[in-house]
Amino acid sequence: MHDLTPDHADSCLPDAATARARCLRPDDTTASDTRTTATSTTRPRLPYGQLKPLILTHLRTYPHLAFTPWELAKVLGRSHGTIRRILLRLAETGEVDQTSQRPARFQHHS
Repeated sequence: MHDLTPDHADSCLPDAATARARCLRPDDTTASDTRTTATSTTRPRLPYGQLKPLILTHLRTYPHLAFTPWELAKVLGRSHGTIRRILLRLAETGEVDQTSQRPARFQHHS
């Protein structure tokens, strides 16, 4: 438990609008201070629009298999969330087929 001075204690009084997590002492660090970005430890960020061709190439290479966004992310070394968004757009346009909902699986449109 933190020792609170009277000035700091007033700013940490619980109410509906203030969460206890926001009441940090000056010597405390937040998670954002120690967090590293995904791009600093993995492959460099691709230019806009360059991930879609990588996904399509992989799906065309294995047309008989359906992949989850997570599986593609593991193979391509990219974010599964971004891959999922791209796959959903490709499924809407008919470039790929979504073969199952849960888990979401996608296959090249043949």
